[in-house]
Amino acid sequence: MSDQITLPFGAGVIERARQRGLKPAEAVIVSYVGATPWDAHHVFCESGRRYRWGWSEDLELAIVVAPGIDAMDAFRGCFWPANAKCFTTVIDIERKQVASIVRMLPEPVLWHRADVSDYFPEEAYALHS
Repeated sequence: MSDQITLPFGAGVIERARQRGLKPAEAVIVSYVGATPWDAHHVFCESGRRYRWGWSEDLELAIVVAPGIDAMDAFRGCFWPANAKCFTTVIDIERKQVASIVRMLPEPVLWHRADVSDYFPEEAYALHS
């Protein structure tokens, strides 16, 4: 594996738009699991790999993971000093869990949502049956 730090696949279009003073109006899906069911711009990452995150400054991100995936680079990238005020959601697509990253130091702290029906509509049906 190369030591070169690159943009995640799909982030280039956002980075070029940012250079023109534009940014996505909606959350960006940062996926470590490939395609997801959510209708939003997707950026694709590989587990355990380091990326450049400057493109994500002040953006709402949803980092999609599954058990066994190392997404710490994305967590740290979303909380670099100039970007610490972004709103970042972590979605475990297999466990159907949703959390917000509250802080990173001294270790990551996540706030888990009890109601995940906004992300997994089938869970809303399970609650009412």
